[in-house]
Amino acid sequence: MIFDPQARSGQTPPDVNSRVLEKLAAVGADVGAPTEVSVYLYFPSEEAASRAAEQVRGLGFPEVRVSASLNESWACIGTRTMAPELNAVRELAARLEEVARAHGGEYDGWEAAVHY
Repeated sequence: MIFDPQARSGQTPPDVNSRVLEKLAAVGADVGAPTEVSVYLYFPSEEAASRAAEQVRGLGFPEVRVSASLNESWACIGTRTMAPELNAVRELAARLEEVARAHGGEYDGWEAAVHY
């Protein structure tokens, strides 16, 4: 899997999604094909993460889990199948940033399973 590492700035840098897709293509992944995509959000409390999880489900993620994370934060991790095309991941990142901000958390990026 290839991860979108960002410095938890609260906002995805404009080119980070295209860089991740370039890395996927560089290792031979078919970025136009549907694959498992996971997204990561972090919150200061279990309650905030659980509220955000409902919104993440509403964005088409049938599998969402909330769990304790490092540094006394709570992770909300959603997984779904989609083609990680640039416009789709940019739109998704923007919506997830809104969800994170609405619940006092941070959107930390996405990763995709690599299929050749």
